[in-house]
Amino acid sequence: MRNSTLLTLDPLSKNDKDLWVEIYTDQVTMCHIGPALSKEKAIELFEKAIARNNNLRYTIRRNHDNERVGMIGLKKIPDKASVYELGVMIHSDYSNKGYAYKATQLLLTLAFKQLSAQSIVTYCNINNQGANRISSALGFIAKGIVKAQHSQQSSNQWEMTIEQYNASYWRHKTIENR
Repeated sequence: MRNSTLLTLDPLSKNDKDLWVEIYTDQVTMCHIGPALSKEKAIELFEKAIARNNNLRYTIRRNHDNERVGMIGLKKIPDKASVYELGVMIHSDYSNKGYAYKATQLLLTLAFKQLSAQSIVTYCNINNQGANRISSALGFIAKGIVKAQHSQQSSNQWEMTIEQYNASYWRHKTIENR
């Protein structure tokens, strides 16, 4: 569990099925990722995620009321030493409130400090101004535009190396106070 004064990242568990289904079936949330899934497909995807027992997927929980507002995770990129892909999804009811920014800060700290990541990449739909703004504000470097494999949507590819993380302005502030 990673936490700040605002949020806590809890490992994804069987108790998060409803949140998962809500997010993956929500047209507004999914518009920047790909088509919204049917409830059946979302449940199938959730059950596969739980079966994989990937301990790098988290729910994002607000501390003041314990409300789960989204999900965030890391995926090891095969054949690349210490490189991970970061993904974050905030439920449409809670978007534009700073949760993605804060949760990403927490996960970057986990990746670089505990997992000894050398590089983190993330992909943001070119039309998702909020996600692209967050990536830039956190210190990710734009690497170009790519087509997402699963949806064929154009996405900005962003990357942050350990050196960029160590130099980032927000890392030198107390994360607890942001």
